[in-house]
Amino acid sequence: MLVPASLVAQIDGRLRRARRRRVAAWATGLAAAVLLVCALGAWLLPQRAKENESARHPVVALPAPPPEPTPDPRSFVEVTFQPPSDVIAVPQKTDDPSVTIIWLYPTIKAAQETSPAPTDSFQSPERNGI
Repeated sequence: MLVPASLVAQIDGRLRRARRRRVAAWATGLAAAVLLVCALGAWLLPQRAKENESARHPVVALPAPPPEPTPDPRSFVEVTFQPPSDVIAVPQKTDDPSVTIIWLYPTIKAAQETSPAPTDSFQSPERNGI
């Protein structure tokens, strides 16, 4: 069966018109969405700017903090240990600036190697007659 050419042209024209309508509908919807977003932005931004202006507080200059008092050099205590005492001293600061705790830890002394006492058994070569 043969399809008449006028019917093919008619169906083709209807398909093109339907496609144009779909594209036009999408373009119209997209344009409406863009306009809606712009209108909301233009309406909300001035309101938000007014809120920010009302929320701002005037800048108040605070007085400068008083300078830290310089410590009295006489208040420092120096701790020293006599040479035979081998300890490790670790200072620990506390909340009170006038109190410092010092932890003392003993050190481990390695056994000192004793060298043999010199004897008279060794004589220089000159004394041996060599």
